[in-house]
Amino acid sequence: MKKTFLLLLIILTISCSEKENEKKIVYENVNGQIENPKITDTLKNNPKSKLITGLPFKLDSARTIIFPIAEIKLRTEKRGITKIGSYSGSSFTFFAIGSYNNREYYGHLDNLIFENIENGKKHLLTNDKIKIKTFGQLHKNQSIPIKKIIYEIITNDSNKDNKLNENDLENLYVSGINGENLTMISKINEDLIDWTFLNDNLLYFRTIEDSNKNGEMEENDTLHIYKTNLTNMETIEILESDLNKLNE
Repeated sequence: MKKTFLLLLIILTISCSEKENEKKIVYENVNGQIENPKITDTLKNNPKSKLITGLPFKLDSARTIIFPIAEIKLRTEKRGITKIGSYSGSSFTFFAIGSYNNREYYGHLDNLIFENIENGKKHLLTNDKIKIKTFGQLHKNQSIPIKKIIYEIITNDSNKDNKLNENDLENLYVSGINGENLTMISKINEDLIDWTFLNDNLLYFRTIEDSNKNGEMEENDTLHIYKTNLTNMETIEILESDLNKLNE
């Protein structure tokens, strides 16, 4: 009996956790359109969190180094010894931001600072309030770097909870190798699924749209596939009519 109760409790906990993490869209008018695609007044008026930087790193062929910027997140451990952190009583405090692995940086970042190696000049990636989930330099044939950086960014508070987090829609962005000309190439009211980069300077990505306007992303909603030519930054939707015929 006790085992059965524990099993039910675990299932209920997992179900609740999954439900809380579902992405939602709260529409601001009856037409089901997101009227304010960038910074909402509620986000602007929220108290600022303390921002810190991680250690810098350099992308292939770039003349700049990049400092990741994120909100401070303190994690305290009662046991163990580490070379990173500040000692406080019997515990260590950690300042975790993210990780750079296999040419891609992971972590919910608030911004990036680019510093020119030659003249020391610095600039922010953007002045907007965003959350960067991942970013990295694009490579041809998995080995030849090109002068473009791709980002998965949360731009809009789509569920209107006054926060930018994993429960909001993600968008795909591209910038130059030095962080200039940051450009969103997916649509603000569609959630990014995945992307791939091919050798001919072509970037393909998929999104899902809340086509029935019920505020949730479901299997019956519309999936889109796009192609972006990074030479002229032109993005077009592809295979739309082909898929419609197959689904008739």
